[in-house]
Amino acid sequence: MPRDHKYWLYIVASLTGTLYVGMTNSIDRRIAEHKDGTFKGFASKYACDRLVHWESFDDVRKAIDSGKAVERLA
Repeated sequence: MPRDHKYWLYIVASLTGTLYVGMTNSIDRRIAEHKDGTFKGFASKYACDRLVHWESFDDVRKAIDSGKAVERLA
């Protein structure tokens, strides 16, 4: 039996307004990683740890395409 998958496109922000766009298959885990600093890289460097937007997708390609569209707007 096929397993249902859920993918999340999300945006986290810093207090100064820096935004980070990401994708995950576990929104709760990923936001916890942003909040406790274990998600290293750009988001950690700029303290992007406040969830400001999220969308769920059943198809990983749709989530990726949506993320690319958001990044083009920046």
